[in-house]
Formats: sequence, structure tokens, C-alpha cells
Amino acid sequence: MVSDLKGISYVIISFNSSAKVLEEIAQIQKENNCDWQCVILDNGSNDETNMVARRLVDKDLRIRYIFQQKQAIEIAKRNATAVCKFEDIYFIYLAND
Repeated sequence: MVSDLKGISYVIISFNSSAKVLEEIAQIQKENNCDWQCVILDNGSNDETNMVARRLVDKDLRIRYIFQQKQAIEIAKRNATAVCKFEDIYFIYLAND
């Protein structure tokens, strides 16, 4: 789905990291002066990541949330990249396991 649009796609791959997801999103929102999107891929968390991510999505249309059962990191990256709308992709890995 990557297009010719100029901007940055941030991909947060998270496992049981709800607090860290909040921190990363706050940092992205604070420091960005370009067009951006953020894809939060929840890689099978059993903490509050789902609830936190859904609240973020409701507040900011640039944020997208995907849940999947725990997969290898390569599969998680591929699944998240498939919905990125910008060519420049920055990966952030968060885990509390």
C-alpha cells in the first residue's frame, strides 16, 4: 500500500508494552512537523495494549491499530508494512517479556 506521498510511517511492534506505546506516540506527536502515520501492531499482547491503542486511534486519525496472535518479528513487520502509506518506514520495537 506504500504510495508516492511524502511523509513517514512509524511502525510500533508491541508485546505487552501499553505504557511504552503511550510514551512513543506522545514523542511522535510532539516532535513531528511533517506528514506522518503510526501503525501499532500488537503482537499478541495480554496486557492493556489493545485498550490503550484503541483510545489513541479514537483521538488521532493518523494512528492505526492491528492485533495479531504472536508471530515472528519478520511476519509482524510484513503485516504492518502492508498498511503503511508512506515509503519511509521507521520501526520501533517494544516488549516487556
